[in-house]
Amino acid sequence: MSNEHSMLPPQRVSDDTSPAEPDSGATTADADSPSDRLNEVSLLSSPLPPSPYVSPSRLGHTTAEDHRDPERRRALPPEVNGWLKGAYRYVYTMLVFHIHSTIAWTAIGIAIVAALACVINPLMWPCFILFVWRRYRRYREGMKQSKLFDGGPIKDVDDLKERLLSHLGPQEEGTFRTRDGLNLRYGIFGNGDKTILLCNGVNCSYLLWSPAHTALQRIYTSMGGKGEVWTDDFRVVTWDYRGQFDSDDPCDAVRFSVERLTDDALDLMVHLGIPKFHGMGGWSTGVQIALQFAATYPDKVERLFLVNGNWGHTLTCAFQISWYLPNPLVPRILHSLIWVCRYGICPYPNLYAIFLRIYRVVIHWLRRYLWKPLGVLTGIPTYEWMMLLNASDVFGNTASHANNVGIILQALDCHSVAALLPEVRTPTVMLTGLLDAMTPPYQQYEMAGIIPNIHLVPFLLGTHHSIEEYPNQIARLMVDFFCRDWDDFKRKCPGRVRLAPIMIDR
Repeated sequence: MSNEHSMLPPQRVSDDTSPAEPDSGATTADADSPSDRLNEVSLLSSPLPPSPYVSPSRLGHTTAEDHRDPERRRALPPEVNGWLKGAYRYVYTMLVFHIHSTIAWTAIGIAIVAALACVINPLMWPCFILFVWRRYRRYREGMKQSKLFDGGPIKDVDDLKERLLSHLGPQEEGTFRTRDGLNLRYGIFGNGDKTILLCNGVNCSYLLWSPAHTALQRIYTSMGGKGEVWTDDFRVVTWDYRGQFDSDDPCDAVRFSVERLTDDALDLMVHLGIPKFHGMGGWSTGVQIALQFAATYPDKVERLFLVNGNWGHTLTCAFQISWYLPNPLVPRILHSLIWVCRYGICPYPNLYAIFLRIYRVVIHWLRRYLWKPLGVLTGIPTYEWMMLLNASDVFGNTASHANNVGIILQALDCHSVAALLPEVRTPTVMLTGLLDAMTPPYQQYEMAGIIPNIHLVPFLLGTHHSIEEYPNQIARLMVDFFCRDWDDFKRKCPGRVRLAPIMIDR
């Protein structure tokens, strides 16, 4: 081979393995001409287009130039810096969760050991009797201060509802029409300029907020409220979810999704002629609805006040106390119980009536022998009756109501707002009970590590019904949060998580 041909680079092999068919008008000499070879060399030596890949320095990898420049060596790219801050927030809040959870369950263990020691050892009986007597005296004092017991002892659930409505009834009631043609019932409390939407738990009416309402009426003016009572400055709006209480039943399970409930809240806002909500308060199911609303319509709400809720998969996470070892049998058992109620009890009126009689006996037994002793130990006289009200509403209305409760619970298990949490820029206050089994507290701590503007307040001995167990603390936090700017609130309550859990409701 000549030197001229030896200096040429090797020819590229085509991906097509089939032999090329020569042109009928071309000769072999033309195909191997030196001019074609030189053209090929010029094409191969032409500069390549810019690479679409990001430079190593933007990805956080150091280059030789970065090592030579000390300023570049110290500075991190904004993408990496933001990722590190987010990871630090999440790891920090979960570390605080493990510390708080350990303290709470250690306190429960100590209390159980102390109670057993007092029962077994006769020398400790005077201490035990003194403790119970002091708690019972506080319980009796609370009964005298509560308006709920002005008419004497409460007889039954109907008597309880009448007494609650006498001092907590809505000032205005009505119905609004949703975009899919349902008429839902709503109620309005107060006549202030700032409107707050209250999202209740599934199967729960606004009456369960009665202890917090009573505490709010008592402390509002002393904490800097502008009006004589909170109803002079705020207007609270709430509604019955579709298929619940006095609202229309969609009669179609696909229309019970959390997104539909969120759209109902927007339809209510349009019906009232409100440009936006000053705030949204949510408990249990209402937490998922409020988070979905804030993520979907961020310009329609200014702040969120969330109590005992999660970001989704309610039945999957319920009763999963351990963050490390979830039990896969729990959600299957819960779903099976819902299937039995929906398809084995609710469609049959006679069987439903028999089940309802047994159910009422059970919950009244729980009120007397479980919820009342807990009310005495906590010094909350309304605790037993609020728990009875919550339990009786599950099967105490109609069979379709109970069936719809099961549908909404399963819809909550299918829903998750986890992917949207970083986009929830709305200032948020979240309250959690460290002994909450229905919505385990680790989910609230996860949200505290992800939502940008948030402050988490843990209750050391709080369960899923923190609104009944810590009404005074919740009322104070509501006043501080809704009556202050976010910056002022953060100066008073710094940090993403309150490091000292609240133990006693004062």
